[in-house]
Amino acid sequence: MAHWADRLETAVRRVVDRVRPSLEDALHRGNRRRVVVRDRGGKTVFQTSLTYAVLGAAIVLLIAQPLLPFLLAGVIVAYMLGYRVATVPTDVP
Repeated sequence: MAHWADRLETAVRRVVDRVRPSLEDALHRGNRRRVVVRDRGGKTVFQTSLTYAVLGAAIVLLIAQPLLPFLLAGVIVAYMLGYRVATVPTDVP
């Protein structure tokens, strides 16, 4: 009879093997779009992959919850100053 750790490792390996293609596809699709922040004149101020933007937002929500009111105030001020956020496709096949 197999040891419980061996059975657990086998089960985890099966789950990872099933989930890996979906995660790789999602990562690839996320890298085909970029988040771009532009000022009032249309000049690009900041841009990053959509994957990294979502990951950063999740980290902020999990770790920096006490700072959320300040972050919200910053977003409102940036919007009032004419900064806009857009997602744009890239030419990655």
